[in-house]
Amino acid sequence: MKKHIEGFTLVELLVLVIVMALLAVFVIAIQTPPRINTRRAQSKAQLRGIHQSLVMYAQNNRGQYPGLNAKRELESPTVEARFKLLIAGGFFTADYAICPIEVKTIWTSGKVTTDNYSYAMLDITEDGVRAKRAVEWQEHLNDKAAVIGDRNLGVNSLDQVRSLYGDEEDAGQWRGSVVYNDNHVVFEKSHVISTQYGEAYKNAMDNLFSEDTENSDEYCDAMFIYSGE
Repeated sequence: MKKHIEGFTLVELLVLVIVMALLAVFVIAIQTPPRINTRRAQSKAQLRGIHQSLVMYAQNNRGQYPGLNAKRELESPTVEARFKLLIAGGFFTADYAICPIEVKTIWTSGKVTTDNYSYAMLDITEDGVRAKRAVEWQEHLNDKAAVIGDRNLGVNSLDQVRSLYGDEEDAGQWRGSVVYNDNHVVFEKSHVISTQYGEAYKNAMDNLFSEDTENSDEYCDAMFIYSGE
């Protein structure tokens, strides 16, 4: 007597294949972070490395970061010049200055321009002289002083801010990585954060891209700029 062995019908086999394919997609989705998150993590690592380069530079400049000389005087304080001092000085490779989320030209020679880097730095000047916030543009361990980070792509620093991690519809919203002077990096969800520079009072509502309290005797605020001084 022959035994009857039941097999899959064609329909059942197709259903099984579809279910397995869906499971595979689900597993890959939960194990592989979105590309934007991967690039964001890479950018955070680059920003931390750039800050470490500032500290390395300072060790041969009496504790001062590029843009200030050993006498704590302004010297080549533009963002472009400060990046060139670091890149040309071999503190990091030129591609490190470019956020992985965008395409720019890797610097090789000549002037450094905004075509060659992605990030913003602390503005260390005020009306052509050394700004009060520049007290943190040196080798410190202040975990409340923001010194470098992602830039603002918006048309102003108030209601039209925009970040690399958004699109045209996100005007008015900013989020990005900010490096503090103790070398920790935070992916901030807003451009208004809590800071403290030097001996000034803590500023609980500090707009990273707007100068509000520089002339105050008691307060000092952040001011991130992408170019110039």
